[in-house]
Amino acid sequence: GSDEALEEVFVQTRTELLTPFVGAGQTDHALVLAERYKDFQILVQLCEQQGNTAKLNQYGKQYGDEFTKFMFEWYLHEGKRAKLLEQPAQQNVPLQSFLKSHDRLSWLHSLHLSDFPAAFSTLHALGQSEDRIVHRRKTLLSLAKLAQLACDQPPAPEQVEGINRQLMLIDYQNDLPANVVERVLQREHVDATHMRPYSAEELVNLFLEDDSTGPSSLHGIVCALEIIHAFLANTAPAESVRRLQRSVYEAALLRDENMWKALSGDEPMASIKSSVFVQALSDARQQGISLDLPDASVLLTNDRLRALAVTNKKFLHFVRLACEVVTA
Repeated sequence: GSDEALEEVFVQTRTELLTPFVGAGQTDHALVLAERYKDFQILVQLCEQQGNTAKLNQYGKQYGDEFTKFMFEWYLHEGKRAKLLEQPAQQNVPLQSFLKSHDRLSWLHSLHLSDFPAAFSTLHALGQSEDRIVHRRKTLLSLAKLAQLACDQPPAPEQVEGINRQLMLIDYQNDLPANVVERVLQREHVDATHMRPYSAEELVNLFLEDDSTGPSSLHGIVCALEIIHAFLANTAPAESVRRLQRSVYEAALLRDENMWKALSGDEPMASIKSSVFVQALSDARQQGISLDLPDASVLLTNDRLRALAVTNKKFLHFVRLACEVVTA
């Protein structure tokens, strides 16, 4: 209403009238007027310039919560976060209350007070909600784990397990092949330090984008199967899990596209056993991962694999042999 508008004009005019005294070096005169007219901005500014912490504490007692809250806001606005967190012990309660709406700082204050459960809770929530930068999520979750270790009463096991799983997923993301990372950065117009955290399903598809050959190609297929097993098999809809698995099997076959094209009926088993498909799936099976392999004919619905079956009439037979080797 009109009272609020009047108050706003008063505050603005007050600071405009007092600022020239500060500029002219008449700080004592400015302080006297600022105290009389409660110009908290001038009071905090001058005390900070003079390093007069005792005076700030005195104003806190004199003007109460209104001044203290203004001082905290001023530190935040001026980027003096360290100063904000280095408040004397008598400010702990008001500072804790103020920081409730500033989670990214409140956990530091909780650590300062050795309130490790509060620090854990804040860091855990921040880590879970961090969806813009993967490195930041990893740092927050790792700090949450450290805070959890310092708690007298450890948090619920499922919370700790949840953090471990999220960190494991980030480890998989950090393991993405360089050629895939480069492609992703170009697609999303970011640099490596600003990669976002990817979901389990996104990571599976990214590992399948790898077009390199050799050990990293095999490793990517195994990683994709591990992610499906650890993060999706018990939570995602069964049909979507089967679809993802099929994508992995198709990608594994295509890693050796040239080999399949040239393979003949004479002694094919050595080549089949050394294929990425057999090596990766056998490795996954040894880890206790359920493969749920479909019939070989289902895998040949992929266009490139269908083309292979046209080029090499025995391809379907070879894929069946490969599946038998894996499941033997």
